[in-house]
Amino acid sequence: QDSCAMPVGYLSDNTDCDDSDGDELPNPTWHIDADSDNYGGSTVTQCERPTNGYLSSELSGNINDCDDTDANVHPMAQEVCNGIDDNCDGNIDEGLVITWYQDLDGDSYGNASVPKDSCAMPVGFVSDNTDSDDTNPFANELPDTEGKIMGPKILCPDIDHIDFEADFGASGYSYRWSYSGLGVSFITDSSQQVVLDISPFFTSGELMTVVVSSTGDTLGVATMSLILGSSAFCALADCARESLYIDDEFLQKEESIDVFKVSNAIEINGTLTDQRYLVLKAGERLEFYPGMEVETGSVLIGEIEDCPQVGIVESEEKE
Repeated sequence: QDSCAMPVGYLSDNTDCDDSDGDELPNPTWHIDADSDNYGGSTVTQCERPTNGYLSSELSGNINDCDDTDANVHPMAQEVCNGIDDNCDGNIDEGLVITWYQDLDGDSYGNASVPKDSCAMPVGFVSDNTDSDDTNPFANELPDTEGKIMGPKILCPDIDHIDFEADFGASGYSYRWSYSGLGVSFITDSSQQVVLDISPFFTSGELMTVVVSSTGDTLGVATMSLILGSSAFCALADCARESLYIDDEFLQKEESIDVFKVSNAIEINGTLTDQRYLVLKAGERLEFYPGMEVETGSVLIGEIEDCPQVGIVESEEKE
């Protein structure tokens, strides 16, 4: 309306988008909420309300949606491990990523030089990074400083060989075996087990094993004194009996004997105690009674082995 003076209900401004709505301001800024999560992303300034357009007062109070194509992404979202910025703070998976380390040998110890960042543990990786050798699964299993040697303490010349085994509470290391006695000695590198050859000139002495690291450092030592048995003793271990019945009374009476060889059958109904090492070899039959026990620390080895009778010794009969 043209007039020298401003008429009632008129103004000099002409930018009102809708003069019938007092809430409609000139050229308002619309916040587009394309993913309908109640958080605005991009903006448009125009009179007409655009599709998915809202005034700031119509939203949740935060208009900084960093991804308006995903309703799970907005400033109040909880960060989850998915490789994106869920809460629009400029960081990805913050507080959720863990550094893992490759465990090539599968011993649960990781290689510090091969890390990988991930929320979940990748296959072939662990949280530990202290593996000294990721190609050796036993490198981090330290042995006991003082071990023991498992095997018979009394030897007979007519037995071809005896197996000995070192026990340090760990496996996978190198062992240096040595024997020193009158007339014979040897030093050999071996595994946890060693075969000791017995010959007529074999005499009493000391068997020793040293467990060593991959760099040659000594980690533990074990020794065992060996005695050459008398002819009477060795007859018990050289097929002189046809059969043998072993119970607790027999084990106590023959507590110094470690090897029994008979030509026919051995029956055992006793309890092996006090870390005893017992080898039973029968030509035909080994029978273990239900009441037989081998306590922790003791070792019982039973074998069927051809054993022609070479002498006449009365068999032990059960009562």
